[in-house]
Amino acid sequence: MIRNFVLIIISFTLSQLSVAQNVPAASSKNQLIQSGIPAQNLKTYQAAFEEYMQKQENENGGKKEESYGEEDEVEGYNQFKRWEWIMESRTFPTGNLPDPAITARERSNYLQLHPSENSTRNATWAQVGTADVPSNGGGAGRINVIRFDPSNSSNIFIGAAGGGIWKSTDAGITWNALGDQLPVTSVADIAINSLDPNILYVATGDGYGYEAYWQTDMDFWGGVYAAGIFKSIDGGVSWQPTGLSFEQDNLEIVQRMIIHPTNPDILLAATRNGIFRTSDGGTNWLLVDPTHCYDMSFNSANPDIIYAGGDKDIFKSEDAGVTWSILKDNLGGEGRISIETSAADPAVIYALYESNSKLYKSTNSGITWTTVQSPSSATFYGYYDMAFTVSPADANILFAGGLLVAKSVNGGTSWQVVSAWDSYPSDDYVHADNHALTFDPSGATIYSGNDGGLFKSTNLGGAWTDLSNGLSISQIY
Repeated sequence: MIRNFVLIIISFTLSQLSVAQNVPAASSKNQLIQSGIPAQNLKTYQAAFEEYMQKQENENGGKKEESYGEEDEVEGYNQFKRWEWIMESRTFPTGNLPDPAITARERSNYLQLHPSENSTRNATWAQVGTADVPSNGGGAGRINVIRFDPSNSSNIFIGAAGGGIWKSTDAGITWNALGDQLPVTSVADIAINSLDPNILYVATGDGYGYEAYWQTDMDFWGGVYAAGIFKSIDGGVSWQPTGLSFEQDNLEIVQRMIIHPTNPDILLAATRNGIFRTSDGGTNWLLVDPTHCYDMSFNSANPDIIYAGGDKDIFKSEDAGVTWSILKDNLGGEGRISIETSAADPAVIYALYESNSKLYKSTNSGITWTTVQSPSSATFYGYYDMAFTVSPADANILFAGGLLVAKSVNGGTSWQVVSAWDSYPSDDYVHADNHALTFDPSGATIYSGNDGGLFKSTNLGGAWTDLSNGLSISQIY
């Protein structure tokens, strides 16, 4: 089971920047690579992890922490050793790690030299093997995002960590792949035009893979870096890059993307290097705030008001994302923040913090905040899986997901666990490690995207159904 790893990056400051095609990511980590500092060297990672591991054992009085489902080890040991094993066969004798952009770049170069090879995309291909979910509940693969066609909730879109974007037109009974033209197979988020659902956007990359536990200036990244945001105007049949495009060696991560519900030419993308905004459907983008934000949510009564969770603060925009100010500073410590609002009560805002697993609530649009009961019974792994959502029909109905799924029906006053990862094939079985919890637009059905695929419940977690058959989204690692 994959664990979370806390992202530690070198801080930097960016002034507002207008960007068009092929945006150069302003990553100081990338600058380290270009300057020859071996921040992407296996030997450097190994030494840093050994130092971290020794520090953890010393702080724990020489005792090793129990790692779920594994031998007793210092937290993160098994995950690092898996990554180290696969990297050792892919490094040069110097220890330098491979260029993360090389596959997409070389494929592009090859197709430019051999344009006739593009026709293979139009050939008839058949899958070899099966896309059936393993009969022992082993799961189909990890899902990062779930979105619905605003005009027809039977049209479901999901984005996978290793299998691209998929669409179902029959509420999850069958699935079709839409992302074979994308340069990477990881999808972090999906945004759909509410006025024309044939227009949709995909944020590529694995928004919440796992990262460095020890405090260095390096990524220990188990996911896929972003190639930027892509746009389709034909329902996902074809895709074109928008003005927010990256090379994967920019080491960029897009962690949230939202589209204005009444003016869908406005999109915002929260990345590790700040919030980017477009007002022309993705052609041009502006860096409107340099803060590393993890989540954003509209005020349901006025979508020009947007809330964002970044670093340790809650941010607010009152002009559809053009400018930002701090609504509440240092509410719950540094790290990932999940922020949610509900159409049922525009004055209610929830913020779930990775740093302390605490849930904060405002009932007056962020003027004051209270701490409510933590959904920690879901067993969070921090940065990696801290899913959270609020019903659009009732602002008191909340779901949170980590290893398990937990539910509150009283606005966070109390929580109960409504899933079990080890009970296959019982009605409460939901695969471990939840990354996306989303209600359908009516609020009648809750969906979970997790390490095993897509699950749904029509009775608020009383029973769950696995909808993953037909999804070819397995990750080999």
